[in-house]
Amino acid sequence: MKKRALCITMAMALAVTTFTACGEKKNNGAPTGKKDKKEKVFDFSDDEVFVLTQSKFTEKDNTSKTTILDNCANEVFAMSEASFNYSGNGVIRSDCPVAIGIEDEEKRETTDDGYVFKTYNYGLYDLNSAKWIIEPTYANIDTLVGGYEYVTDKDFDATTLLFAGYSENHDKVDIIDYKGNIILDDFETGSYGGVSYEDGNIIVSDYESMKEKVYDMKGELLEERDSDTSGDYEPYDINGYTISYNEDGTKQILTDPSGNKVADYDSISEALGGISADYMFIEDVNSTTGMYSGTFGDYGFVCNAQGRCVYQKDMTVEENYSSPALTDSGYMLYDSDNDKSIYYDVEGNETSGEGAKKFEYYFSDDTITAELSEDKNTVTIMKDGKEANKLDVSDIEATTVYAIDDAETMYSVSDSTGDNTKVFIGDKAVGTFKGYASVDGDNLVISEYKYNDSTGEVVSGKVTVMDMEGNTVYESTGSEIVEQVIDNYMIIKRNNYIGICNMKGEYLYKTVVLE
Repeated sequence: MKKRALCITMAMALAVTTFTACGEKKNNGAPTGKKDKKEKVFDFSDDEVFVLTQSKFTEKDNTSKTTILDNCANEVFAMSEASFNYSGNGVIRSDCPVAIGIEDEEKRETTDDGYVFKTYNYGLYDLNSAKWIIEPTYANIDTLVGGYEYVTDKDFDATTLLFAGYSENHDKVDIIDYKGNIILDDFETGSYGGVSYEDGNIIVSDYESMKEKVYDMKGELLEERDSDTSGDYEPYDINGYTISYNEDGTKQILTDPSGNKVADYDSISEALGGISADYMFIEDVNSTTGMYSGTFGDYGFVCNAQGRCVYQKDMTVEENYSSPALTDSGYMLYDSDNDKSIYYDVEGNETSGEGAKKFEYYFSDDTITAELSEDKNTVTIMKDGKEANKLDVSDIEATTVYAIDDAETMYSVSDSTGDNTKVFIGDKAVGTFKGYASVDGDNLVISEYKYNDSTGEVVSGKVTVMDMEGNTVYESTGSEIVEQVIDNYMIIKRNNYIGICNMKGEYLYKTVVLE
């Protein structure tokens, strides 16, 4: 793999300034003799830096800027159109090299429709010396040892880091250590190859033949073997039932809590009228009724406990009904044209929908359900079939329930307009507002919105940040966007600026928002 000299155009000029302490400033590792009078701004240590990434997405293009700051808010690294392999913003270690990609403007392509496609060349950058230890000449750099989050782990030993630098066609790779030394050069992976690290050896996987070759760190072939794909199709439980796969993972078998087979590809094909398909997946099971739902090729379906299909939909045909949601008395479809839910019993007959029903709810955990009481004053959260929380919604017309933090402790209940959203921590209501709520780290972020009367557009409003007990730790005085909460810092977009604030809302560092 030939290493090209690095060429950076004026359009992506690179600021490479490093700081060993708040008083001494260096450029490219050489002392300037000048003193920077800035005092320590952030409370992290000298061997940590803060990453701030800006991105602007448009219909046809996106623009980005990556800035890395030391604890005095001095810029260690700043570049537009850089692809930084650390996922997200936050405080990272400065003693670990990071993979950074620079856009290759010669390879930028713009389609006739105006869409822009960008290509990046990747290298390894040392934050302490502010130098490239491997220039950006690779199509991509993966981390073989350490993972993408190694830079945030204070106990991680940087000397164990290993990287894989891929050629343009991904058919060759260099194995690189933490100092930028190339251990294996131009190592061939093949047209469909991928590289991993296992017990001190390099594993090259051919995704087409499903074969693997095992090499030692000198590049000597030790063995050839079949790829282990068993972990991809392991059985899993859903509401007490078990779903297992066939050999290629395209079809499933459903068994009840006693181990009796309930359904498989053949039984569902027969229930749907003898159709065939390349794949079949069971997506939900209700332990109360024994009904199950899923997809069979292009068809969505619901079957009752006797295996009879009570709902069948050709998903290639446009309809105004949503996917079916199983309830404790049958199933429900949402009619978007008329903005209402339609309930059906276990035989597929339409019912009034009165009484305690599961209704529109959004949880990542299939063992969590939400039920609206008959008087519509209470939402009961059920976990594993047992009552977990009761939410008082008597002051709003509840239509949607979200589990804010993966269905553990926090919920939001909204009316059909979305103008009234009530947020709960456990059973405790912490406020009703117009907007949305999300969990960021150990904080609950409530972002309100408002309407621009002159344009009719929805714009950001006030932001409230709470701890997990429901105590307010920050409240904005005006409209802004809190993009992220990191320990005791917030990344805030306010007016034409984005930057890092303390919990008082005071900017510690700010820069102009990408236009």
